[in-house]
Amino acid sequence: MFCNTLKNLDDLTISLQVTKLDAWLSLPTIIDAGAVAGSVDQFNRPLYSYPEIAGYYLSYIAYLLQSGRRETSLTENALKIIRHQQVLWSGPVAPPTRNYSPYALERTDWRNEGMFIFDLAMLWRGITDVAAVMDVNIWDAAELRGYIGDFFSSTALRPVHWFDRRPENAPDRWSTRSGPYQLKVLAALRSAAKFQHDQRTLDQINVVLPAIVNEFNQARFHDHNPHSIAYALEGALLLGRDIGIDFSLAREWVSNVAQAIFSADTLNIDYRRSDAIAQLLRLNCCEPYFDPEIAHGLCELLVSTIQREGSMSFTLPPCGANNKNTWPVLFARQALDFYRRVVTDGQSIGVGEFTCLY
Repeated sequence: MFCNTLKNLDDLTISLQVTKLDAWLSLPTIIDAGAVAGSVDQFNRPLYSYPEIAGYYLSYIAYLLQSGRRETSLTENALKIIRHQQVLWSGPVAPPTRNYSPYALERTDWRNEGMFIFDLAMLWRGITDVAAVMDVNIWDAAELRGYIGDFFSSTALRPVHWFDRRPENAPDRWSTRSGPYQLKVLAALRSAAKFQHDQRTLDQINVVLPAIVNEFNQARFHDHNPHSIAYALEGALLLGRDIGIDFSLAREWVSNVAQAIFSADTLNIDYRRSDAIAQLLRLNCCEPYFDPEIAHGLCELLVSTIQREGSMSFTLPPCGANNKNTWPVLFARQALDFYRRVVTDGQSIGVGEFTCLY
C-alpha cells in the first residue's frame, strides 16, 4: 500500500521538512518574552500560552542539545522560558491554565477554573530535561512541585484540581477524567522526580500506577480519541516493560488507530489531526511498536500537512481546521527525526534511546 513512500520521502526531503519546522519554531513570536505560544494567528501572532506547551518546548530544546546542536539561541530560549514560568508560579496563587494574548478573539476559558496535572507534569519534565543537559543553575520548580502533590490520593491521580467547583461548561471528556492517558503523566513525573531525587513523588507514583496500568490493559479507552490513546501508548513506552503493560495489546492499538487514520474519507476530526499522526509516527518508529509500512504511510500523511513556512495544518482533508498550533510542529519535528533514523538504519529505535520522546 505504501511501498513507494521511501522513494518519495528520501533523507533530503525529510531533512528539508525538519529544517522548516525548526525555523518556524524559532520565530520570535513563538517564544514571546518566554511565553511559548500554543497557537498563533494568520500573522504568526501568539494567541495563548500554557504550561504543557512550555514543557514540550523545553524538552524539544533538550533533545536538540543532546543531538549535538550548539546554537546559543537554544540555551537562551530555554532560560527565557524557565524564567517566565518561575515568575508565573512564584505568585500567591496558581497562574491560569491558558494565558490569552490581546490578539485572541475569545478569552473566556473553562480551563482557567482549575489546574491540570497533565500540564504541570509536562512542564516539570521539560525543566528537568533542560537542567540535565545545560551546565547552568536554573529554577528547581519548588513552587510547581508544591502543587503537584495535591493531585495524588491514596488510590488515584486526579486529572484536574478545580479552584472552586467544576464549571458548568466544563466538558466531560478524557482530559477531565482519569484514564490510561495518565501513563504519560506518570512517565513525565517519574522522569522529573528521579532527576531531582524527589522520593515523595516517586512513592506517590508507585501507589497509583497499578490502577492506571490495569485500565490500559483492560483497554478502557471508551472516551478517548487517537490523540489521547497516543498519550497512553507513549506513557507505556516511557515507563518500560517492568510495570506490567500488555505490549501485545499496545501494539494492536497502534496498528488499529493508524489504520483508522488511513481511512481518508472520514469526517471525524479526531482521526485527521496532525498531532495524532505525528505521535503515532514516533511510536511506530520505536520498539515494540515498530511497523515500517505503517510508519511510511504516516510519514507521507504528516509531510502533507507541513506548510511552506514550517507551520502545520491542524487536520487533513476533508476536515478544514487550519489552526496554527505549536504542539503538532514539536511532535512532527521529532517524529520526522525518528523516521529518518529508521530509514537510514533499517531498524527500530531501541529501548535506551526513546526516553527522549516528549
